[in-house]
Amino acid sequence: MALRREEVPVAVAALLVTAALNVLLVQSYPAMFTRGGKLGFWTIFYKHFCVSGFDAYSYIYLSNEQIYFELTRHPLFAAVLWPLYALNQWLMPLTGTNWAVYLMAAALVLSATAAAVTVFRIFRRVMETGYADALLLTATFFSFASIMLTVMVPDHFCFSLLMLSLTLYIAGRLMKERKPLRAWQTALLFLFTAGITLSNGVKVGIASLFANGRRTFGPKFFAVAFVVPLLIMGALAYGQYTGIIRPQAARSERLEKIHMAKDSNFVKRHEAHNRWLKANQGKAVADKPLLKWTDVTTPRGKSLVENLFGESIQLHRDYLLKDASQSRPTFVEYRHTYSYIVEFAVVALFVLGLWCGRGSRFVWLCMSCAGFDLLLHFVLGFGLNEVYIMGAHWMLVVPVAYACLLKGLRPKFATATRLLLLGLTLFLWAYNGTLIVGHFIQ
Repeated sequence: MALRREEVPVAVAALLVTAALNVLLVQSYPAMFTRGGKLGFWTIFYKHFCVSGFDAYSYIYLSNEQIYFELTRHPLFAAVLWPLYALNQWLMPLTGTNWAVYLMAAALVLSATAAAVTVFRIFRRVMETGYADALLLTATFFSFASIMLTVMVPDHFCFSLLMLSLTLYIAGRLMKERKPLRAWQTALLFLFTAGITLSNGVKVGIASLFANGRRTFGPKFFAVAFVVPLLIMGALAYGQYTGIIRPQAARSERLEKIHMAKDSNFVKRHEAHNRWLKANQGKAVADKPLLKWTDVTTPRGKSLVENLFGESIQLHRDYLLKDASQSRPTFVEYRHTYSYIVEFAVVALFVLGLWCGRGSRFVWLCMSCAGFDLLLHFVLGFGLNEVYIMGAHWMLVVPVAYACLLKGLRPKFATATRLLLLGLTLFLWAYNGTLIVGHFIQ
């Protein structure tokens, strides 16, 4: 869909800001990140990349087509990245340079720019806010720490953000126009949304329920929209497992045995890492695929304050951008009271906005999707120890609630709220931006 004139400033601003953030990250890398040839890319990237627990597995895949992310959770992610891998394999022998970091940065900038325009369209064309309010709310969303990091780190979250915002936009427009979400549209959204992050496919199902009602469960619709994409994902996942992961796992097991037999320091580091994980992470339901990511012991209340509405919104200065699986404790407290005041303001406005939007089906759609994430994180404990890196999956509901608040208040109260939101947005951009820039230019 072509850009409207009013969307051009949003696209340009998003392109420039996300490009600057990606340049900031790439320039901080050691020279080994761009070294070409047949190298140990696992050691190069995994051992030297650390940003809040985000993964650099995409760099490894683009370098040698080895898959280290969980295939059960991201069945289509490798297929999405494959054209970049093929391009890198053509460029690397010609130039002697590994272009993985540059190719991934370009993909992130394009995805983030498209996501920013889509988020803006949600406010303008679904929620029908004023132009200035849509700009403000879009800027507010991207000022959140989790979102600011999402658009610059080489993980799957930025792609998920684009697909989730696109799903909400398409469903919202169709609901507004009282038109159904067609089976082929649902199938495409489900294929790429669930393919990048499997659990997010549920949100496409929720969107279909809101747009189509019981028609979602019709045999023909359900088969086209959900069964066919699942079969495609399953076939691709099976091919990747048999062709890449199974032989890769056998090689890794052999190499690990050799290392453990020859290098006593390797054994000590491995044991120390396991002790850290055991001491600092909650207990899982079971040590099985998917279930091993659950958590039944980590305190939920503190997770809500310090992580979900804490680190997701504004970074902690202590243990800045450290990884919870390596050196960061599960909980870090802010140094100053004003950080908790900011958090309270963000949450209070969010709750008030939900109350103002309680009659909106689109708000209920967004809250249903966010509620699914709360179920995963706070009931099952899925990824609870690092829930702050997953804001791209649910945080759009916050500015959506703010839009309802601005539309639902009387003019003088709406103006005061608008000024408060502007102040919070400027503060978060300055606060999070200063910490991020300072961290990566050291």
